[in-house]
Parts: sequence; structure tokens; C-alpha cells
Amino acid sequence: MKLLIYTPVFYPSTGGIETFNSLLAQGLASNGFEIVVITPISDSCDDSQFNFKVVRGADFKVFWRYYKWCDVYLQSVLSLKGIWPLMLKRKKWIVVHHTCSFYSWDQSPTAISYLKHIVTMFAKNIAVSNAVGINLKLSNYKVIWNAYNNKVFKCLNWNKRKDFIFVGRLVTEKGGNLLIDAYNDYLKLSKYQWKLTIIGDGPEKEDLARLVSKYGITDFVSFKGKRTGNDLVHELNIHHTLIVPSLCKEAFGIIALEGIACGCFCLVSDSDGLQEAAGARAILFKKGSVKDLVKKMLYAETNDYIPMEHLNEITAHLSKYTPECMIRQYITYIQSEMDSMLQ
Repeated sequence: MKLLIYTPVFYPSTGGIETFNSLLAQGLASNGFEIVVITPISDSCDDSQFNFKVVRGADFKVFWRYYKWCDVYLQSVLSLKGIWPLMLKRKKWIVVHHTCSFYSWDQSPTAISYLKHIVTMFAKNIAVSNAVGINLKLSNYKVIWNAYNNKVFKCLNWNKRKDFIFVGRLVTEKGGNLLIDAYNDYLKLSKYQWKLTIIGDGPEKEDLARLVSKYGITDFVSFKGKRTGNDLVHELNIHHTLIVPSLCKEAFGIIALEGIACGCFCLVSDSDGLQEAAGARAILFKKGSVKDLVKKMLYAETNDYIPMEHLNEITAHLSKYTPECMIRQYITYIQSEMDSMLQ
């Protein structure tokens, strides 16, 4: 079966959607699908590492050629820029939704967001969590949870640990300011005064560093920039608690799964798909509440969490989010949709 995947974000950029795109394309290609990924991301990089074809910065002519070639057209994130071929030739069209809204998290609906909602009525929709389907008010959808890379993210340190870690883009909706405010209050009340490591980059990095300096806690907070692959695995494995303080409605929570897989105790905001992904393997705090986060941080430092003692529960939880599990569900769904066309 020939599958064309259109995505506005792809390697070498990093993030949850980028991880999903690579895992999905590689998994389907390994199961006999002919895969072509089209993306506007035109960064120069070595795509020979993939077992599928990547077409970057395609013009209309090239896009149209691959669209005519495919049996199924899949959009990873609904993009109006990528729907024009459907107006010229009908195809089996699947959209994977990775967001809880069609507009910026801190803004109101727009004409574009209303149009996107209407467009979903003509697509076969996959939501990466129940929260996505509910928040987008999709009229028809199938939930297939995202996967984390279980071949990379593993627990390598079964010993007792300490200290907090944050991993994510340094943008407002990820809650960096909230975390530093809470951490400053935590230090005033803590007996152990665990340190905080911040992994990631983004437009708010300098503002967050200034806030740390303003509070006079630079000796306790480390900004280590962007980390991926084994470097990120190492960082997660030497910290006790991963904190995910998102202020927005998160569609899912791959970073929470990665932290759990690396043996971290997790504190996550009660924000929709994030809560759904972490499940019982995380402690929730009220989204946007500094006071509640401080309370849970103080709890974490006194929690004698040792991953080995929870191995069975961790393994059972993560088994639902492996690439193999996700790919099986996508194959079943795609094949059932193609079969329905023949009936």
C-alpha cells in the first residue's frame, strides 16, 4: 500500500510530533507500506538514515505527483496548506490530530479555526488522546495513543536519586515561569533543597534566566540547553523527579512517558492529554497553581521512590505506548478504511 504523509514539522527539528512522524513512517515502512513523507522543513540533513523517502520543500508539481501516486493521504496535523490536492482528486484522507484546539492556546477562535473544524467533517480523524477528540469536538474519530521511543528511553540507574528536571520548549505555554516561581518558594520551605535542571531552548530562555537571577537562586538552577537521544536519557536517569508544568491543554505527554521509562518520579499538571498519558504513574498538581506545585515538590523530595520497586507497574503502563502497539493500531485502521472503499 502506498501512503503519503504530509507534515509541517519533521527531523531535524525536535518535539513530540516530530517523534511521532518518524516512528509512524518507519514502523509502517517496516511492515510493507511504501512511504513518502512530504514536509516544508527544508533543512539540509542526511535522510538516508530512514527506511522511507523524505521530500523536502516540494513545489505544487512535485506534491501533486506524489499525491496521485499514493493510495492513502495522511496529514500529521491538519494543515489547510496541504488539502488542495483533495479538491482536484478524491483520495482516502486521514488526519492525525495532535492539538486540543485549532488556534493558539492563549487566543480566541478565528475564521481559520472554524474552517478547520468544518474540514474535519470530511476526513477520517485520528486523535492522539481522548482529550483531543473531546476538545476539538470532532464528529467522528478514532483514538490511537502516541508512542515513545522504547529503544532509546530506558532506565539505566536503579539507585536512589534526588533533584528535579524539566524538559521542554522554553515558551510560555510550557510553564517555565510557573516552575521557577514554585521552585523559589520550594527552596524556602525545603529541608533538602534539591537542585533544578532545565533542559530545552526557546524564546523565553533569557527571561527565565533573569528570573532565576532575580530570585538569587542561580546556584540551584542549571540551564543545559537542548538535549536529545542518549544525552537526554542520561539526564533523565540521574534525576529523581521530572516536572511537566504545562499551562495549556496538552494533547498528549510523550515527555512524561520518556521520564517514566527512565525511572523518574513524575509531577505533571492536570492538563488533559498529559494526564491521560501519565496515568497512575504520575502525581498531578493543579494546572497554573504555584502553591499546589510547591506542595507536590515537597512531597516528592520525601518520597523514597526507587524504580526497581515499581518495575511491574511501570512496564504494564508503558506497554500501551510502544511503537509496536501504535503501529499495529494504525495498520488495522488504515486497512479497514481501505476495505470499506471496496464494499
